[in-house]
Amino acid sequence: MSLKKSFFCLSAAGIIAFQTQLPTMTEASASTKSNTNTHEIKAASEPYPGHVIKYGARGSDVRKVQNQLNKNNVPIYVDGIFGPTTLKKVKGFQMQRHLKADGIVGPSTWTALYHTAFPYPGHVVKIGDQGINVTYI
Repeated sequence: MSLKKSFFCLSAAGIIAFQTQLPTMTEASASTKSNTNTHEIKAASEPYPGHVIKYGARGSDVRKVQNQLNKNNVPIYVDGIFGPTTLKKVKGFQMQRHLKADGIVGPSTWTALYHTAFPYPGHVVKIGDQGINVTYI
């Protein structure tokens, strides 16, 4: 068997092995919503810092917000500065989640940032694929 065929067979076997383990792993960290193909993954929630995070803020809390935006499929550069780009991204996230789109990260927005839903893409994700489904994996 050629090296290319061997690699493909091993890769396919790995994907199948991963898929057989998926329900077990999912049961440990997710709850299935009834009648949907969406698993809600509970992120390791960071406790709310006790103060709002808004335009002009800097530091580790802003980095946490930016990291969570990325995890919620809202791409943003993580620099710890709550500037115009972060404001726009927070407002967009708030609108997606039907929150008050004021650009201020308070308790409701913070909670929404740490509770992400990863929908099943409807197909097998395989070698060579690109995009958000690869990022989730």
